[in-house]
Amino acid sequence: MSEVTRHPAAAAAAPKGWSLRRSLLAILLTLTISVWGVSAYIVYLDADQESHELFDQSLAETAHLLLALAGHEVEEMMAMDAPSLVETNHEAHSQYVVPDLGHRKALAL
Repeated sequence: MSEVTRHPAAAAAAPKGWSLRRSLLAILLTLTISVWGVSAYIVYLDADQESHELFDQSLAETAHLLLALAGHEVEEMMAMDAPSLVETNHEAHSQYVVPDLGHRKALAL
């Protein structure tokens, strides 16, 4: 009496080798991996946005520090009656040096 008798229509409807447990497990694993993937992508986008905001904030802070330093240097030069900071000889920097690493020579353009 330990054998389970199956209804003939139910046995004919299910293909051989088909398992409800296997199908439910496959669906559950697919949904779980999909949710993890979407969550990881959302976390990545949020972290990327935060890192850009932090970089922008750090860049602005550095710019303010450099501006304060440059202002201080200009005030010191004005107090010493130093020559103007504006360059009048533009021809001195008209050549650029491009290193040629293959031949170990520098080319002047």
